[in-house]
Amino acid sequence: MSEEKWNELETIDTVVYLTDEEDGTEYVFECLDTVEYEDNEYAVMLPLDEEDDGYVLVMQIEYNEEEAEFCVIVEDEAVVDAVFDLFKEQNADLFEFEEE
Repeated sequence: MSEEKWNELETIDTVVYLTDEEDGTEYVFECLDTVEYEDNEYAVMLPLDEEDDGYVLVMQIEYNEEEAEFCVIVEDEAVVDAVFDLFKEQNADLFEFEEE
């Protein structure tokens, strides 16, 4: 699988505008929270330009040589599950989570 990378263009409060490096498409997300897991930082992002079906993306926050942030979609399901579990623990008082 190819690693998808996104450049952060602008952050306004919790709204994040990301551009796909491969095709230049801009996407809008709400950053619900960040989570530390195994010495890495992850953002739990809610897509704002899609119909609200309740799904979120887990993106790893990385830095380039100039210390600028960029996000990489996490494709490892074990990491996604672990990060989302931590997110649910940290935010149990803010969100209602449906059990699968």
